Amino acid sequence: MHTQAQPTTSGQTTLAFEIGLLLLLSLIWGSSFTLIKVAIPTIPRHSRWSPRA
Repeated sequence: MHTQAQPTTSGQTTLAFEIGLLLLLSLIWGSSFTLIKVAIPTIPRHSRWSPRA
């Protein structure tokens, strides 16, 4: 019995999946910076820093 792997496009699928994950990560990471820019002028100073004390 001779079994041999058939060539597939799993390498291309894996690459596309990893690029998609990278784009999702950049979207999540970038949105956090945008939310910080909104939060700085909106939230009062004592409300932002009081949890640290």
